[in-house]
Amino acid sequence: MVEKVSIRPIAESVQHPITYMASGAIEYPIVPFQQYVDHYLSDPLIMSAADYIEQAVAGMGGYTTADVDVAKNSIDEFNAKINLDELHLKIAKWTTLCGNFFLERVYDTYDVETLKDPWTSAKVEIIVPAKDAALVDIKPLQLSSIVSAVRAPDGTILWYNRLYRGQQTKLSSKLVIHYRWNVVDERAFGTGWLTSMLTEGVGFTVRGKLRKREPFVRLKEKLDDASMRLAIKAIPRHVYVFPAMPLDVLKEAQSQLEKLEPEQDFLTNSKEFDVREVGVSSRAVLEFFWKHIFDQFVMGTQTHHVRLFTTPGFTEASARVADAAMERKLMAIRRFIKRVTEREIFDEFLRTHGMDPRQANVRWNWGLKEEPRIEIGHLIKFAELLAHGVQVVRLDELREMLKRFGFMLTEGTEVKE
Repeated sequence: MVEKVSIRPIAESVQHPITYMASGAIEYPIVPFQQYVDHYLSDPLIMSAADYIEQAVAGMGGYTTADVDVAKNSIDEFNAKINLDELHLKIAKWTTLCGNFFLERVYDTYDVETLKDPWTSAKVEIIVPAKDAALVDIKPLQLSSIVSAVRAPDGTILWYNRLYRGQQTKLSSKLVIHYRWNVVDERAFGTGWLTSMLTEGVGFTVRGKLRKREPFVRLKEKLDDASMRLAIKAIPRHVYVFPAMPLDVLKEAQSQLEKLEPEQDFLTNSKEFDVREVGVSSRAVLEFFWKHIFDQFVMGTQTHHVRLFTTPGFTEASARVADAAMERKLMAIRRFIKRVTEREIFDEFLRTHGMDPRQANVRWNWGLKEEPRIEIGHLIKFAELLAHGVQVVRLDELREMLKRFGFMLTEGTEVKE
């Protein structure tokens, strides 16, 4: 540790340029995050699926519970400041889409920590929270700015390499909350439902040459383009035959035919006349491949409700069955987000503000808080308890509840309890 400094957010701060080493210490996501952003913005099916899952996971919002009221009130105020409900929507969308989302912890003071690169032995200075720093804010990091992660020999992430607005920075893992979903082979980054559709096939050998399937997203885009070209250029063509017409008259007929709109007809007094249609035979083949790619997309996005609008015979009842099967996956995602939020945000906030996270036991709960429903049977029970000298509620409170149920109670001498 060197001298203590007081600065404001790290994510924008100037750091040493990054030197990328082919040593295995630097680990990259399977697919660059910029590709996920680009395809989300350009493909309506991907955007629809991502937005649907986002709302299904976190659209209902939530509330906190705790064993210590002061801790709960402090966390609720902090959640309102950082707009946790909106953050959860972003987390749900991108964590399921690409398997990763990053938040930055903002503290009131920082230190500069000197680390030794475990692979190159070079000294690296990293900004970290000061010893007595307090967590004051949470900010989402631009997903496409995260380039790679540097890991210690034991697999611990030391820092993230970031490229933001043309500036390379090192961001300490102590400042980053990494929502890493569906980790494969203990990699530094998670995987989402779009990852496999942006990845080419493993490959197979044909006559000594390796062949690989292109990513399904690219195949879909090619089929989209082929469908458009087929619709515009490969429409049925007509050949007009005038066997006995002189050449000069034929040229005049040609000029008139070229002026016709596609839906217009024409008249002729030619004795011998024939119209021949030249059809296109590739349309059925294209439809087969398009259905195959679309089915792969529906399975990949796990949003079977899309078939309600595209597949004849796929009813609302079928969609409900598909949604019921998917609900287990949604519950797992909610549980994952809940645990990371509690551990990385709630506990860290309480710890840095002088409260014991274990004692406070602040928990996030999805959905609306259920208020107790008072029924007339409860009031009868309260009255019976009062008659036997057991005071759960006071008599004046009981009378007020009865009034809310519509009982016309007269105001008279107060009856002693």
